[in-house]
Amino acid sequence: MTPTSSRSTRPLSAGTFLRRNIRRTLPVALVIMVAVMLIVGIISLMNSIPLSVKTIYRYLENETGISTRINPLLGPQLRRDILASTPFPLDRVIDARVVPAKISSIVGDWPFVVLALSDSDRDYYMQVMRSGKLTGRLPNGPKAEAVISDPVARSLKKKVGDLLLSPEWDDRFSANPVRIVGVVQSPEYYAIIPLDYHKKFHGPPVDIFLCFTKDRSKQKEFDSWALDKFTTATTQVFSYSQVVRQSDQMFEILYRILNIVILVLVIVITFMMALLINIHQTQRIHEYALLQALGYTKRQLVSRAMSEMVILIVGGWIAGCALAYGMLVLVNNTLMYPRAFALNLLDAGAFAGTVPVPVAILATSAYTILRNFRRFDPVGTLERRIA
Repeated sequence: MTPTSSRSTRPLSAGTFLRRNIRRTLPVALVIMVAVMLIVGIISLMNSIPLSVKTIYRYLENETGISTRINPLLGPQLRRDILASTPFPLDRVIDARVVPAKISSIVGDWPFVVLALSDSDRDYYMQVMRSGKLTGRLPNGPKAEAVISDPVARSLKKKVGDLLLSPEWDDRFSANPVRIVGVVQSPEYYAIIPLDYHKKFHGPPVDIFLCFTKDRSKQKEFDSWALDKFTTATTQVFSYSQVVRQSDQMFEILYRILNIVILVLVIVITFMMALLINIHQTQRIHEYALLQALGYTKRQLVSRAMSEMVILIVGGWIAGCALAYGMLVLVNNTLMYPRAFALNLLDAGAFAGTVPVPVAILATSAYTILRNFRRFDPVGTLERRIA
């Protein structure tokens, strides 16, 4: 005799009905998958807004900027004060100047600065910013030239040979056209022009001191110390912690609205699933009646129905997460990355936000199944079927 397959030896197992009746079970799974995809997509895309803003200024994690507010003549004394009072050994203090600029972000044009550095400070800065392959070359002497990182190039849609600053642009003004001579691979946003060019054609002559700790892990602590020490009427501090705090405050209301949207979506999806499951169970009432007439107990039938729902709901949730990830990859490759917008493809908060969907649907399914079987009359059901 040939051995029977495991599928035929358990014809009434929980997975058998699901496999043999794809057309009846697939719609239920698809609703769960679409719900999960919507929630992950909405949360991930909303999270990409503050994430994109923070990514633009993430270079500040590696440095702390300190400058005078009003009188540029106080710069040399400020530098001495920083070096004399710092509780953290500094690897380097760079004398920089900036050109105010705008950069494209997911919420429109956003304030940005073009740094003016000496050649040696530029090389050090690029090393700290984990710079890689350079397309083109570095600026040569005090000429009106610039090197920019790849995210800046993608954000501004610029390449080697294009203008970065121009006397005709209010948002990125310079007395002379400043041409991009190099684009460097780096995860950080930065643009650099020669310090000598800035001193000759730009004002006011306000120095910004970029402080780098020897121990990189101490940079955040240096930020806190500098904010307490140099946030005064005459000096100011630029740090990544300020960006994070301001970003969180800015988008606080937006996330409250998002939470309401997600809650409404979960309620609507759960209500729809309750209707689908009720229809699904009602269509199978004669099957349950026949099985009980053949000797199955009500407890066995309830266990089988619940097992089917668990497989269907959990399977739909897992498939929905996979589908959502694929959708995010597509959105990132076609929309976000080409514009240098940040999108977390594995946003833990987004995927965790889908958990209420299977939990709520499973609870609704259990209530629906138990209610139907509590009033279940197999004899009456079969009599009506025969009649």
